Amino acid sequence: MSQYNSALTQVFTEIVATTLPSTIVTFGNVANAAAEAASHASDATRKHIHISNEDSVPDNPEGFSTGLALLSSPIDQLPPEQSSQLIGTLRNLGTRHIAVALGQDARLCFRDLIALGFRRHAVIETDNGALTLYTYNLDTYNHKRAWNNAKHWANPEMWGKAWW
Repeated sequence: MSQYNSALTQVFTEIVATTLPSTIVTFGNVANAAAEAASHASDATRKHIHISNEDSVPDNPEGFSTGLALLSSPIDQLPPEQSSQLIGTLRNLGTRHIAVALGQDARLCFRDLIALGFRRHAVIETDNGALTLYTYNLDTYNHKRAWNNAKHWANPEMWGKAWW
């Protein structure tokens, strides 16, 4: 295993250890290896779904809402539309945590991932070049706004009671 893969596997394994997902969805060999290593190192029973190409996202979203998605190369070599669609689909299915590792020659850029609600988490320096890790957390990607509460609501007595 190259140093590039080893460093990324270690980072992904740490993410699995901190998020403690019941379901892990992986795309890419390094992401898959990290999920398998984390499963062997832990006593926890996890469901593991490996996506082999951008079109193989399961139609049944059960389990995604409490899970983690780890995406590594070849996600950075897909056309930007396909990789954005794969990432967006995982996010829209309710995946709580998503980590995407992109190399220097990635076709997706910083702006694409920020538009999907991601944050630049870390830059990992390796002998094969820098690797940027972007993360998405459903619980923190969208901050609470001060104005969005009963005090600023047109009918405060209806706050939390009616949706249209």
